[in-house]
Amino acid sequence: MDVVHERLQANAVQADEGATASFADLGLGQNIVSALADLGAAHPFPIQAATIAPILEGKDVLGRGRTGSGKTIAFGAPLVEALARAGRPEA
Repeated sequence: MDVVHERLQANAVQADEGATASFADLGLGQNIVSALADLGAAHPFPIQAATIAPILEGKDVLGRGRTGSGKTIAFGAPLVEALARAGRPEA
């Protein structure tokens, strides 16, 4: 049996890139932006600023950081946004 492996390419991104963007700027909908603000997350942490938009674009993302660095929102918010988009009727 022949096995063909896909060649993977990766781009390293520092988590501080784009740290001035808002959650809305990153592509999250107003419901999620409001919910995050209500929870005290008015602005994204660096890992969130670096990962949310690429995840919403369908890119594979690998991130690491210390406890409390914002990883759960970095990966969870785009997941919830994608599910919300899938449930919206097309215009």
